[in-house]
Amino acid sequence: MILNLFRWIVKNIGTVLLAFVLSLIVWISAVTAGDPNQELEYPNRVPIEVINLAPDLMIVSSLPESARVTFNAPQSIHQLLWSNSNSVQAWIDMEGIGPGEHVVPVEVEADERPVRIVSVDPEDVELTVEPRITETYSVTLLVNGEPFLGYQAGPATFRPNAVTISGPESQVSKVDEVQASISIANATQSISTRAEVQAVDISGAVVDGITISPEFVTVEQPITLLGGYRNVIVRVVTVEESQIANGYRLTNMTVTPPNVIVFSSNPELLNSLPGYVETEPIDLSGAQDDLETFASLDLPEGVSVVGDQRVLVQISIAAIESSIHFSIPVEVVGLL
Repeated sequence: MILNLFRWIVKNIGTVLLAFVLSLIVWISAVTAGDPNQELEYPNRVPIEVINLAPDLMIVSSLPESARVTFNAPQSIHQLLWSNSNSVQAWIDMEGIGPGEHVVPVEVEADERPVRIVSVDPEDVELTVEPRITETYSVTLLVNGEPFLGYQAGPATFRPNAVTISGPESQVSKVDEVQASISIANATQSISTRAEVQAVDISGAVVDGITISPEFVTVEQPITLLGGYRNVIVRVVTVEESQIANGYRLTNMTVTPPNVIVFSSNPELLNSLPGYVETEPIDLSGAQDDLETFASLDLPEGVSVVGDQRVLVQISIAAIESSIHFSIPVEVVGLL
């Protein structure tokens, strides 16, 4: 019986194969009719990732951030891809690629099947690869300006004294000096600050495309008074006998600047000052309004002011507000 079945199959093999092919065509047609293939562009741009780049290499040319991809797939597959923004991946594979200029294809993969990639834009990427190098440089601190008259700047200190620079060989090789700078223009007190570190080439231009670590140094710049100079407070003095107008009162008094630098060739004379100097007496007799005036300073002989010889005095005067009680009889009117 088995022998007869075998003979029948051999005799009718063409008919059997034809029936199988026809049934397969019918099945494919039915599936396609219910879920037709469509050629559509993926609605989101797909980020391009760089993989397998050797750690001692860098891509120094600009790269496209994303790609546009067109698929041919059943309608249901398109819907699945569109519903998940992470369902399509694009990358360039740097495996085995060394320094130099290269053209690398953009590869794309979709999470769903079946799908056929029709086009990728861009199809490939032109890029330049350079060795990544790391160097250590000492930092040079630039101190700009001069402190205020009567002050001097001591030696500045900063930490750290050296930084690490990494980047493509072509850029790191341009670095001639690493600098940080601060300004002490008109400073009257010590400065503690953070200064940004910059790498410059031989012409003084900043070198970009590199990484500096750390990016800042901490600077301590002492500022002290020179010998023969002293910083003192200004105290406003009024004429003792002067009185503002009746019904008014003094509400505020300010002086600009609030302190001054004084100089004397006799250190003992400076040290004998009480920590302040007084203005020449200001007359407030009969004042009924705010007063603004420039006043000279009353200085001991042998002591002089550094800079402006007068200070601005601003005096606020206001009317006195008070209350008085009255007893008034009450009269009722209009009551029927």
